[in-house]
Amino acid sequence: QAASHGPESNTPQAKSARTALFVDWLVATFGITTLQRHGAVDVAGGKGQIAFALQVEHGVRSCYIDPLIRRGKHTGAQKRLLKKKGALPPTHIAECFEATTDVAALF
Repeated sequence: QAASHGPESNTPQAKSARTALFVDWLVATFGITTLQRHGAVDVAGGKGQIAFALQVEHGVRSCYIDPLIRRGKHTGAQKRLLKKKGALPPTHIAECFEATTDVAALF
């Protein structure tokens, strides 16, 4: 099902649904084994929801690159999930991504 683009598309629920849809697509397209073996980098990752879902919910090493540093990086639900799973959050690299960035060095 396609994500909507109307005024209601910016609600937290709609954003969460789009994140889940995209993460499900990544897993279906590339396979969990490949993703877990190689990891994932989310460029212009915003708040890091995609990297969080991949790392915490699917065990895929992940980082996200976004120059903006946000206060309160993780929601209460995310903090509870991290604690429950004994997981680490994805790495946030607060820089601009350049064509010369060595992606392999991020891991």
